[in-house]
Amino acid sequence: MYTYTTQLASGQLIVPHPRQQMKLAEVLKEADSLTASPRILIRLKEVLSDANSSPSDIVALLKVDSNLTGRVLAQSNSAYYSGSTSPRSLGEAINRLGFRQIYSVVAQAAAADFMAKNLSAYNLTADQMFEEALATATLMTQFGRRSSLIKEDEDMLYLIGLLHGIGKVIINNCLLRQGFGKSGYEKMPQLTPAREKSLYGFTYADAGSALLSNWQFSKDIVDAVRLHVEPFEKGYAPPMAFALCLSIRLKEKVMDSVNQVDFSWQGDPRLLSELNIQGGEIPDCVLEAISVYKKLSKLG
Repeated sequence: MYTYTTQLASGQLIVPHPRQQMKLAEVLKEADSLTASPRILIRLKEVLSDANSSPSDIVALLKVDSNLTGRVLAQSNSAYYSGSTSPRSLGEAINRLGFRQIYSVVAQAAAADFMAKNLSAYNLTADQMFEEALATATLMTQFGRRSSLIKEDEDMLYLIGLLHGIGKVIINNCLLRQGFGKSGYEKMPQLTPAREKSLYGFTYADAGSALLSNWQFSKDIVDAVRLHVEPFEKGYAPPMAFALCLSIRLKEKVMDSVNQVDFSWQGDPRLLSELNIQGGEIPDCVLEAISVYKKLSKLG
């Protein structure tokens, strides 16, 4: 395999030659080997938006994915949803959850299914990645409630928060297939968007948004994921991209709430301006996100 060596502060890094080994079009082929769970969410949204839909329609949609079905059954039995006995069928689980809850439960189950493996290239365990995604998703819904510039419903905001990092899964899988972690390769320092760009010519945001586009997610969702890393550098970014950027920067406050005292934020004020949110609203957003996160993190 053709490799090249680059010197980083942490020492020598040996990786497959970036331009020759990892082109975005090739990376997207990884989608064929990934779980289909996130794709189901598009159709589920359509079903739930149809006034004539019934629980049987949802059952028919979900039962094609056994992993997803199992997670929905397990979550419907959670104390959070007042489950005293295990549901005997997917239909019973859906009835217990109700139409208002089913989308967020399925979205969370799909994300957990997608993030089921450790990301060694990013020094992240599967649990850590899921927790970060969940914290981001809970913040997204809070900012959506407060920003007059965000028109998307909470389901979509929650979904963007959960799936914004799927490009990391793709890049990690490609690196593993190319030999990263095997004999002859040194341990790679944690990948950042800047390092991804310099090594491969694209970031996890590029890979994730391209995959979501291939799966026929809406342009608004695709653009939010693609532009959130440095939204001010793109010339234009939708409000959801700024909300996602802000949520990611605040997610640690949600995840480490036990040790946090100050929930204020002294970051780039332009993010708040782009969302028409006042700095004084940040503590309430974080505190409410913490409350939801603590409940939902028990379902993962």
